[in-house]
Amino acid sequence: MINFKKVELEDQKAYKPYMAQQQCRSCECTFANLYLWSRFYAVTATVENGMLLTKSEEGDYLSYGFPMGKPKYLKEAVDALYEYSKEKKRKFQMHNVTPEQFALLEEIYPGRFQIEYRRDYADYVYEAEKLAKMTEEEKTKYLQQKREKNLTDREAAVTRKELMAEAKNTLASDNLPVELAEVLDYTDADSCMKSMEKVKNAFQKAVEAAVEEKLKGGKPQKKAPETDTQKALEQQVYNAMMGKY
Repeated sequence: MINFKKVELEDQKAYKPYMAQQQCRSCECTFANLYLWSRFYAVTATVENGMLLTKSEEGDYLSYGFPMGKPKYLKEAVDALYEYSKEKKRKFQMHNVTPEQFALLEEIYPGRFQIEYRRDYADYVYEAEKLAKMTEEEKTKYLQQKREKNLTDREAAVTRKELMAEAKNTLASDNLPVELAEVLDYTDADSCMKSMEKVKNAFQKAVEAAVEEKLKGGKPQKKAPETDTQKALEQQVYNAMMGKY
């Protein structure tokens, strides 16, 4: 069975030669993209029988990137991926397949596969008129800026997800509502830590103020368990802070 594993920085040297053999301009064929999305979507990879193979999961499917390497190894690689899906009892699909790559598949497996274009998964949608009016130099610069922005946005998304997970763990260990993580600053680790301290302090002060206000109230009500009262107050304070009335 194929031994897929998490992508690590040290894999770059081993994977890049296979990526370099691809006539593919998609960001999917870059190590930076593979490494970043392996943290966000649990993408795994391995080198098997002369090809770089990548895998992710999508519902009932195991979804594979087009095998990277020499075309002579393509059939063996696709057959292995198909068998891997059968062994895992999951449906088989491939993603980010270009028309040229699909033509290669059609040569090996006539009529076996069908290609489906998913607009939501396209890397970019460019304005035809805008690009048509550009010089080659302007077009190259424009597309490069688009790619760089896309990569920056993906890096920011990965950073946010990792920091939010840590923040929720910290809030839970401090017996605070994990939903407070929604209002933190995830620009970087330092900003996250500072904003968490501010939110925790504000929350604790608000709870203390709510307790004092309740104690100043009129007629004493039937006593509820202290923990229940505290939780109810914390929920009220949380709702106020989050704008949930």
